[in-house]
Amino acid sequence: MKTKTSAKLPTKLQTKKHISSKKSQSYLTSINHQLLNLLEEHRLVGIGDFTHGCRDIPIFITQLLDYIIKNTSKPIKLFTENSAWRCENIMKHPKIIYQKPTMWNNRWPSGKLGAYAGYGAESPECLAFIKFIRKHRGRITIIGADPDVLDRDEAMATTILDGRLPKDEGYNIWYAANHHIDTSKYEEMNQKWVPNPHIQRYFAGYHLKKKLGHDYCIVMSNAYKGVVRYNGVCIGDDCEYRI
Repeated sequence: MKTKTSAKLPTKLQTKKHISSKKSQSYLTSINHQLLNLLEEHRLVGIGDFTHGCRDIPIFITQLLDYIIKNTSKPIKLFTENSAWRCENIMKHPKIIYQKPTMWNNRWPSGKLGAYAGYGAESPECLAFIKFIRKHRGRITIIGADPDVLDRDEAMATTILDGRLPKDEGYNIWYAANHHIDTSKYEEMNQKWVPNPHIQRYFAGYHLKKKLGHDYCIVMSNAYKGVVRYNGVCIGDDCEYRI
């Protein structure tokens, strides 16, 4: 993972393969400790998802939340690139289950879990994430910031700014695709689909950074090309070949 912040965090934090379980656990603990330090130092930390539908991401975010729960007593607000109603389902819908999904267009899996929690949620790992959220609902609140419209980044930023916990009272995490947590302009592809495309748009991270300044920290994730998505394909500029 890489970070855009002056905080003391290595420029790249990547999952290491071919190392012992003990070393792997130590490495994971070190990452989570550093991320917890960022949450202590900033009013909001954006954690980027390199591609929707990767098994690694829900495992990572669940492990981070577990580390925070075990080592602190503060509440957590987890803002996500998901609909408000889907996050309400994650918190309390009685029918959330996982069944092996079918593929649609050779890209997105679809099934019962996705119907309630979002198309990127079809996996046992996401079900474990949801169960963890529910188990700790006294400490964790998951909030869907996406208003389900194409021109949504400024609205997502407003939802986060209005709903975040005061710095000393809890931790605020903005968990979304890399580009939504970043401070860049819309790419040409995104720009042409929104109303009045001649008006330049910016991703949510731009609006958050404009308001919070150094109190907004950005941590992005990298992937490797290979069997990372459920259909074995990593899509996007953040995918790399890795041995």
